[in-house]
Amino acid sequence: WRDKYENGRDVDVGGVLFNQHEFKTVVEFKRLILQEKHRFIRGFISHLMTYALGRELGPADSLALNDMTAKAVAGQDQMRVVLKMIAMSAPFLHKNTRVPAPAKRTRAGSRRSE
Repeated sequence: WRDKYENGRDVDVGGVLFNQHEFKTVVEFKRLILQEKHRFIRGFISHLMTYALGRELGPADSLALNDMTAKAVAGQDQMRVVLKMIAMSAPFLHKNTRVPAPAKRTRAGSRRSE
């Protein structure tokens, strides 16, 4: 732990959590996280899933995300347990990181001139 940088300047540990809660110390930061534990855990798992899947999460991922969040909030919040839940989730087991090519559109009734 350090209070100052090598150049002598104070380390600023303050910030804003969830765009609404300001904190100035690590103790305040921890208190705010614990006040909104469900929100923090959901965001944390969401970021891990995004990394694991190699893509942004979509509506189809919501069921798995909700299930993992509920289990983590209920006490299964150890990192190894969360990582295993992600690895065993349907989105991970059936992941598709390829971006599909855009569908070709044709206008109905249009004819090519030959």
